[in-house]
Amino acid sequence: MAGETDVTRSTERKATTIIGFLITLIIGIFLYYAGLFTSFYGMGFIFIGLTLLIIPRSFGCRNFKLMVLFGIAFFLITTTIGALAVSKPMLETDNQTSNSNLVVQEEYNETASLYVNYHNIVNMKNISIKLEKVAWVCYNHYHTLSDSSCHYKLSLSHDFWEVSDIKVSTNDVYFYTFFTFDELNEERLIKSGFYSFYESNITTLALETNAYYVGISATIFLFMLFLVREFRRRIDKIREAMEAEGRLYPQGHGRCNHCGSIVLPGEIYCKKCGTHVDIPDKFQDMKTEFFQCSECGAEIPMNANICPKCGIKFDEEDEIIFSNKPEKDASN
Repeated sequence: MAGETDVTRSTERKATTIIGFLITLIIGIFLYYAGLFTSFYGMGFIFIGLTLLIIPRSFGCRNFKLMVLFGIAFFLITTTIGALAVSKPMLETDNQTSNSNLVVQEEYNETASLYVNYHNIVNMKNISIKLEKVAWVCYNHYHTLSDSSCHYKLSLSHDFWEVSDIKVSTNDVYFYTFFTFDELNEERLIKSGFYSFYESNITTLALETNAYYVGISATIFLFMLFLVREFRRRIDKIREAMEAEGRLYPQGHGRCNHCGSIVLPGEIYCKKCGTHVDIPDKFQDMKTEFFQCSECGAEIPMNANICPKCGIKFDEEDEIIFSNKPEKDASN
């Protein structure tokens, strides 16, 4: 029965861990899709990294290697979904393959000359086009370089507004905007979209920049994971030293059966609830003798030369010895 119970608990822990990872992955993808990574002056990356760390741990996952593997899996899955399922389709909207408004006139070495046209619209007095280089794209969010913005005024020719000889790089992705001016001379959008000479430019930009921004959160997650592990190791070393000195019971022991408070070796009653402490026989000999610091009153192991609390050095005559060994009956 005990073996069956252990197997059941192990299966439950694995199922809970998988559920925790799936929930974390879904939340992480949603946060990127919602654009949280650009919020709070860049602090969004830290928030996502903390989410990756806290949620799995709240589901009971404490395995360091498993958490590292999850961080790598999160990076690969989130990047792939963001680049190929969201960013790439968005950038391909009105791209070269289906765009009749931007036509390549001539191709040079890494440069193309475009002919731009737009069907005449009644009462349009003028039409211009603005081209901006897309710097990055992550999920459905993108950013253009304002200093790369170029404006060109189209001329009316028969039923089309047109302009020719616009030079663009064949290696970049551009966001274009057709616009005009209303009666108040304010810019009014007519049409916008993305353009790139090669479709592979879109795939490359989507993968590279999605990987970069998702990678920031994944790196923060791994960094905090390593910090938590190192902090845990230091705590464990301190605990081991205190256990060896008889100042703590081994892990899993040393708690009051009534209220769960920590009970130190040598204590007969719980400091919190006053319940009598039932010490297992195997721990009866722990911390059988200690002395009290004459400066701060802390309980110090017999082999200590310096008080770990106040730092005072001890002389033999300053030591006040306390013994927790049960006194033998004088009649024996």
